[in-house]
Amino acid sequence: IGTSDFNNKDYFEASYAPEIVRHSGVGNLNKFQLKDFFHNTSLTPGVVPYISSEEFGFNIDFKPEDLELAIQLTYLYMTAPRKDKEAFKDWKLQEKRTYLKDVGLRTKLDFYQMVHEIIGNYSVNPQGITKYEAASKLDYGKAFNIYNQLISNPSDFTFIITGEYDLHEAIPILRKYLGNISEKTESRDGAPKNEVNYQLSKPPFKKIFIPETSIENTHLFYTFLRRTKEQVSLQEEIESEIIKEVLNYKLMTLRYEKKRDVYLTGARNEINRESGYHSINIFLSCSKEDLNTIENDLNIIINKLKLEGISEDLFETIMQSHIKPKFSEAKRKQNREVLESLYNYYRYHIPISKKDSYKEILEHINITTIKGLLNKYLDQNNL
Repeated sequence: IGTSDFNNKDYFEASYAPEIVRHSGVGNLNKFQLKDFFHNTSLTPGVVPYISSEEFGFNIDFKPEDLELAIQLTYLYMTAPRKDKEAFKDWKLQEKRTYLKDVGLRTKLDFYQMVHEIIGNYSVNPQGITKYEAASKLDYGKAFNIYNQLISNPSDFTFIITGEYDLHEAIPILRKYLGNISEKTESRDGAPKNEVNYQLSKPPFKKIFIPETSIENTHLFYTFLRRTKEQVSLQEEIESEIIKEVLNYKLMTLRYEKKRDVYLTGARNEINRESGYHSINIFLSCSKEDLNTIENDLNIIINKLKLEGISEDLFETIMQSHIKPKFSEAKRKQNREVLESLYNYYRYHIPISKKDSYKEILEHINITTIKGLLNKYLDQNNL
């Protein structure tokens, strides 16, 4: 259940309801009192309620000894969100200050908002000027009521808790708090889900965003994107992670070898199950003067990789420094990795991969297969 379950006139209130409630606090404690209360605990960030197009929930990090405190706090966010109009006014004021004080950040947020809209990333809530303008018009009462609607049915929630616990001590705590969250009378209005348009312009295509404010540098975003109605396999996840690292190494040559006026470079492998796509993304910031040259450099780098592949030395560096550590048994036993695996299992029914699956996939990847993968994932027809 997420923002797509609310009609268009309630969309922005639904999008920012979790933020607004977090800014207010819970029960009799405002956000400053909560911060003081957690000062000597591992719950420094507190509970972070979030919402996306298809999902509402809570994220919280804590040490095992603070389990009861963490669950108590989650219980309060689900049963006693604080209604505080002054805190709402302060949230709006902070949003305004954040947007207006940093022209560079403002332009970047507006740019990425445009990117999300173009590629159909509905899992990210509006940001930049869209959020700034929406914040000034939000109906606080409606936002608070929507939050209560989202938590009205405890059976909508799945709680995933990872860490080393004595179950004989942990289970009674979970039953005591989470098991005693009662149903509320609030209900969603039953509006049909907003229609989501996944159609892209025929690739490859290019969009230019011109900000209203004059800026000193330029942002570039390349995405090789494909729609994925089906699951992204473990093999594809590993393959695309390798392609990402190859690009990260090659992007560094823009500054250190070609001496271009580049401030920031990076490549990302994004598996977006909620909005139904898988992409290899390249982003960088550069001077206006070097923009055309850098665009040309990027095209040369990509075409050369697809034509020639990579050297044995670079392959070994990437595999030993990034890929094998990332998909090692030790890494996959870490709490965050376990949590992600369990989340994907319960949320998207993706089987939890066994140790041998990783080993078998990695054994079949070499510099010969890498060349084929570069052509597969950096296909101009997906740009």
